[in-house]
Amino acid sequence: MDADTNFFKVFGLPVCWQIDLKALKEKHRSLQKACHPDLFVNSSEAEQQISVKKASTINEGFKVLCSPLLRAQHMLEICGCNANDENAISSDTSFLMKQLEYRESLAKIPEAENSISELDVFRIKIEHEYASLQQLFASMIEKKQLGDAKITFSKMQFFSKLLDQISLTEQEIADY
Repeated sequence: MDADTNFFKVFGLPVCWQIDLKALKEKHRSLQKACHPDLFVNSSEAEQQISVKKASTINEGFKVLCSPLLRAQHMLEICGCNANDENAISSDTSFLMKQLEYRESLAKIPEAENSISELDVFRIKIEHEYASLQQLFASMIEKKQLGDAKITFSKMQFFSKLLDQISLTEQEIADY
């Protein structure tokens, strides 16, 4: 992907948080049909390479726009922000404490007598907080509060990783 690639433009969408995923899927299919590399097997090597590059950009764009976390990162990058600033939330000690509490809570769940139901309750809580952060991010990015949006994005990253850890814990419990 080029650093200047705006996936919203690739899909003919305005740069905004809310995306109609059904319409995005339809647009993805139509763009793929138009530039699929199989359509260019009898074309010049240059045209074949362009087709492969376009198809790759379309697939990457689809992946980014479908994922709330990747979409948020992309929106920050479009606004000229370095979304991967490791220090974005390091001064928010209350959030750092919250992270520790959540990790400790998750670590204790496999040992619980009713671990599956506790994990389900924990997952719902984390999904709710993640969804709330997404809405907060959408509001901040719309108002061009980029510093706050960047901090919220960093928090979103934590919750996304925590959801991945919850899935791994669920698998460990199931395998046990």
